Amino acid sequence: ILLGVKLNSQHFIFFFYSKTAGIIAAILHIGNIRFEGDAPARVSNKDTLDFAAYLLGLDPSTLAEALVHRAIQTGSARASVYSVPQNPDQASGIRDALAKALYERIFDWLVHRINVALGSRGKFNSS
Repeated sequence: ILLGVKLNSQHFIFFFYSKTAGIIAAILHIGNIRFEGDAPARVSNKDTLDFAAYLLGLDPSTLAEALVHRAIQTGSARASVYSVPQNPDQASGIRDALAKALYERIFDWLVHRINVALGSRGKFNSS
């Protein structure tokens, strides 16, 4: 037990989807995905994409599609969703936003688990 976090919870952090690979490794690999060409951009290092998708438990083509196309929803009641191709710079922005969101969620989960382990019941008050 480290800081009151049980060993199986510690393993969950570092070995999120498989016994040998974790969400943190996936975030690092996502950051290494590169793009080339015109819109729609193409992933230039498919092996990095494939490994990041494996770590996340995704099909590589699903991850690639999510990175090089942006979904735009129009309307509210009768919404239509359009897939807009992205150039390499725009795809890099999507990649970075995905990595940031994943990191934020794992960090928030970790802070929550530590707070629970330490018996914190409320939010931190700096005053």
